[in-house]
Amino acid sequence: MEAEPIGVAAGKVIFEKAHGERCTYALNQLIQDDRAYLKE
Repeated sequence: MEAEPIGVAAGKVIFEKAHGERCTYALNQLIQDDRAYLKE
């Protein structure tokens, strides 16, 4: 999936895809590298 993280709340990351659709994923579903990137 190609999407831009736009926020983190209650242990979930909110992503926005190029066409504007938003989706959420639990932080623990992401790989370690992606979680480290979001902490920055």
